[in-house]
Amino acid sequence: GCPQKHVHSRLRLSKSMRAVKMLLAQRWFATNSCTAHVLDQAPLGSRVELARLSLQTTRASRCARSRSQCAVANRKPKPFRLQVSSKKSERDDSKVASTVTAPLRHICGGCQALIRDTRFRMHLQKCCPDLIPSGKWPGNKEVSEYTVVNEEAKTRRAIQLRFHEKKSIEEVADSIEASPDRVKEILRKASKAIPIVVDHAPVDILYEDDTIVAVNKPWNLRMAPKHRFEGGALLNRMYAHLALAATPHIVHRLDMDTSGAVVLAKSSAAAAHLCEQFRERSVLKEYVALCAGTPPSPAFQVDAPIGRHPTRKEAREVRGDGDAAFTHFEVLATSELHGQPLCAVRAMPKTGRTHQIR
Repeated sequence: GCPQKHVHSRLRLSKSMRAVKMLLAQRWFATNSCTAHVLDQAPLGSRVELARLSLQTTRASRCARSRSQCAVANRKPKPFRLQVSSKKSERDDSKVASTVTAPLRHICGGCQALIRDTRFRMHLQKCCPDLIPSGKWPGNKEVSEYTVVNEEAKTRRAIQLRFHEKKSIEEVADSIEASPDRVKEILRKASKAIPIVVDHAPVDILYEDDTIVAVNKPWNLRMAPKHRFEGGALLNRMYAHLALAATPHIVHRLDMDTSGAVVLAKSSAAAAHLCEQFRERSVLKEYVALCAGTPPSPAFQVDAPIGRHPTRKEAREVRGDGDAAFTHFEVLATSELHGQPLCAVRAMPKTGRTHQIR
């Protein structure tokens, strides 16, 4: 079971690759227990060198055991340096010490990631070219510090122009000398860095366990705030309800003027599972609506495609090129108000289009 041909092929390498040969042989001897067999079968000219490799492997293993014993005894171990012999044509064998060191890394001011020293300049040219200083390249360490400071200054300037002075993305990009995509990324990171406001208003909990929580959302309450530094939404109240025990995840929404049961997830895994159920339409959704007029039958179905309104961005309308929308209705009660007929209906949508019930 000893791959002698594999080892001997490494022994017949050229003199310029002698160091590589010795490293490969030493790695093989460190994982196999048939050194004596190989020494007997090896060529005579290689026995001395193989014996030297075996001795180095034995010393390395002993030093490793010594280091582990010193660690247990809380003593500083003797540093171990692997000696690799390299034979050159001009002179005799010389010992070259090889030490393993961690690669040097620098922080990128744009994405806040640690980048290898050899790839740092190329990464900046792709990630944030607007942060690279003009003129001669002073050095990766100096450029890293410059990008961090420059990114903070550009972030403050972009927030001032966009949110306080109400400038457009293009105007902000021209002002801070960056591309519109970079401006959007800067504003997104700045928004994520702001902690969500916690609202201690009471919430009506319908059901709660370790993975989900069901809440009775009142009308005139948003699901999520417009901005992270603003409160007054159900998400802000859930942060106060859960405290530090979990983070609420929104998986479906109700309009601000709609009341009803809302399910929130307490973890990313639970949120993904609930989103999959909504995506596969395995969730049963029922709504109760008060409508003007009286339908001709106690139960009816509506199959009308819904698309965007041509002039109002947030509105929807029934149009031929819209997405399929199917809803089943049941009449619960009928009445009159000031001579006008009214009815209460139960709506059970089979699809999830925006403003489908309306």
